[in-house]
Amino acid sequence: MSAADTPEASSTLMEMEAPIRELRGLITALVLLGTVKERIDPDAIGAIASAMEMRAEELESLWEGARQAAHGASGCCGSRA
Repeated sequence: MSAADTPEASSTLMEMEAPIRELRGLITALVLLGTVKERIDPDAIGAIASAMEMRAEELESLWEGARQAAHGASGCCGSRA
């Protein structure tokens, strides 16, 4: 069994699904705001950008945790999970 097949990796992938869906929705909202012919509210763009940054940070944290868990599960460097 590879480190990618561990329950921890599976759990992390499941945890990453919601932030990824949220990012997709935020990107769609940003694109739709950009296609509006009327005045675009800078506060709305700022709120979307802030939410996107928070989701990205959450995904980075989950990814790093998964990477470290996989590294430990692989048994390299003398560590075992």
